Formats: sequence, structure tokens, C-alpha cells
Amino acid sequence: MKRRHSLVVLALCGLMILMTIGANECQPVPAPFNASGEYMGAWTSGGDTCDLDATLSMNSAPALPPVWGGNGTFTFDLSCIDWPDELPPLGSVTSTIPGALDEAGNLNYAGVVCGTPYCITFAVNGKGVDVDDDNLMDTYDGTYSLSFAFAGFPPATASGQFELDRVEDNE
Repeated sequence: MKRRHSLVVLALCGLMILMTIGANECQPVPAPFNASGEYMGAWTSGGDTCDLDATLSMNSAPALPPVWGGNGTFTFDLSCIDWPDELPPLGSVTSTIPGALDEAGNLNYAGVVCGTPYCITFAVNGKGVDVDDDNLMDTYDGTYSLSFAFAGFPPATASGQFELDRVEDNE
């Protein structure tokens, strides 16, 4: 009887530990930082370096599962690329595309923008960092890929690295 009582107590303790661990895993997790803001930097492809600007808006409220959604408006300067003469000149292309942030600071965006006479598929994947522990993402860098579809021409692609830095507010 005493042994049975000990086993019941031990089983109840084990159950309480499992419930405590499980309850903690089901709590919403805070975002690693607030990624919302204005960013400026560059993207590179081959030997070309071009301007890149972004405005990011992320929902940084605690979430479960720990993934936060938002949008990014990216402006790629395409005027620094030597395009074939038969293609129309492209200046800057701006696209607002959806993205997601995970608890490790990985920030990924993907989308399509179409104009006349082209469509561009965007994929921007990188890691954000809060350098000064103020809960704001200060830098964001990684890789991008762009696929261009021009009317009457075979598709073209560009891929490489990008780097963005937060534009500080002057308030």
C-alpha cells in the first residue's frame, strides 16, 4: 500500500512537471525586435552595386507560433544595370510584398510586381539584428533573387547580396 501511494505521488509530480513545461510552451513569444521602419542600403549583382530602400511594417506583438507577419515595400534601383539595348530602360522598381519574421531574426519576403511591359518576381531573405538592444532592428542583410519577364523576351534573373541599415529618426 505504501509503495502504491509513493507511485501515485511520483506520477502526480511527473504530471505536474509535464503540465508546467507544456503550459510554458503555449505562451505567446515576444518578437526578437521591432522590424518596422525605414531602411537604406544597397544590393549587388555581379560587379554592380545599386541603391536599395525599404519600408518595413511588422506586427511585433507576442505571437504563437513564434512567427510575425508584415509587409515590406522595397525599391530596387535598376538604372545601374546594363540592359540589352532592345529592352526598355528601367529606373527604380517598387514592390510591396508580404513577409515573415521568426524568433531567430530571419526575415523573408516574396512577391510579384508587374508594370508595362514587365513582371518581376522578388524574393528577399535575410537576418535582422538589433545591434544596440533597443528592441529595434538596426541592420538587415542577406540574399535576394529577382526574375524578370519582359514581353517578347526570354526571362532574365539577378541574384546576390543586399545590406540595409535603419534610417534614424531625427525627432
